[in-house]
Amino acid sequence: MVERRAGSTITGVNVEVWGVPAEPSRAGDGSQRPLRSRCPPRLTRSVRPQNHGIPMSTEKIWKPLDKPELGMLNTISETIRMEEWRNPDLLTSVRSGPSLVIASDYGGEHQSASYRSFSFIIADLQYLWYWDDIRQKLRKTILKDSRRLSFKTITEPYRAQALVPFLRATNTIPGLLATFLIDKRVQSLFCEDSGDNLLDRPIVDRTRWNQKSFEKLCRIAHFGSMLVAGLSAPRQNVLWVTDEDEIVPNFDKHKDATNVFAHCMSHYVTHQMGHFRLATTRSDDGSLSLEDLATIPDLAAGSLAEIASRTASEGGFPCANLVSALSDKVSKKAHAVFAWLADGPHPLRKITFCIEHVPPDHFMAYLLRAYLRQPIPEYNWVPEFIMTTGGVGAPYEIGRWSSRRGGASRTDPA
Repeated sequence: MVERRAGSTITGVNVEVWGVPAEPSRAGDGSQRPLRSRCPPRLTRSVRPQNHGIPMSTEKIWKPLDKPELGMLNTISETIRMEEWRNPDLLTSVRSGPSLVIASDYGGEHQSASYRSFSFIIADLQYLWYWDDIRQKLRKTILKDSRRLSFKTITEPYRAQALVPFLRATNTIPGLLATFLIDKRVQSLFCEDSGDNLLDRPIVDRTRWNQKSFEKLCRIAHFGSMLVAGLSAPRQNVLWVTDEDEIVPNFDKHKDATNVFAHCMSHYVTHQMGHFRLATTRSDDGSLSLEDLATIPDLAAGSLAEIASRTASEGGFPCANLVSALSDKVSKKAHAVFAWLADGPHPLRKITFCIEHVPPDHFMAYLLRAYLRQPIPEYNWVPEFIMTTGGVGAPYEIGRWSSRRGGASRTDPA
């Protein structure tokens, strides 16, 4: 079931159920020592790698948690494992370089939203060079006065002009953009006593945190840790960039968040990791690289929170194995970003989960799929990449991606 909007691409949302209602479960006891934490760093300009491609492998990329004590997070991990068996191109490997970068942002905080969104991009830091080059060109030609590109502000003319080339360049990043939509009726994903027990020892001063902020902190830490556990390689460093919001508004809470993130990660990751660092967008070195990196999950979180809330208000959620047309009441900016999320395949893969309330106090995780009738030419990065670089330095096989966009339609998950 699809709907045509004037001047836009035909899109729809398919909801597929995996798993069963599960009671909240806290992190289990882990034997691995917590990752080492450092002061928030500055993100230096990426260096173009010397090798010309990530080795392709028939092995599965996702490493499942296999930890039932982690409850819903283990269910989501198993969902990704099963989906990768169904669709071998679901993920792009990020295990080639020495360091991973994660950027996270969040949406749906306004009162009218019925879903909160938590979005994460995880990528191989050494392969951000092309995105960084395009980003800097946009800063010199369109966003000259240090404007921040965000979901809330992209209706402004200059930001709107930069949106498509920014998203097109973002498609070249080998990695995963994962978004988790959580029904606001779900008060907590953890047990009632999850405060100190969740952390197994008092590594943070809970008197500095209200319940809502600490719940948000723990959700971010658990979702991000699951992604690192499933995609990282032994001894990889992790740089995590987050927006400067209620979880890191000052130095004390920044230190608390670093401890919580590192501690949760030590429960999820079974192999030895390198250094872990938590940075905020305030740590930017003046190039706005951290700001622009955080823009990617910001756009996804804002768009999907609006679409999920609108779809739910019109009776579209929760339904299993049904395709719902995108509402004509969705804003143009949400429609544009959502179309980008659905377009592909690209080196940057995208997946979305919806965590729905199940009365009286349980919840269910759904895998959401976004469909397009045909690829969107404006988001095809291959011609521009070849023209700019001659195809040299790509962390993937150019022909592999360009040839797969030639079909008239596709139904791969976004």
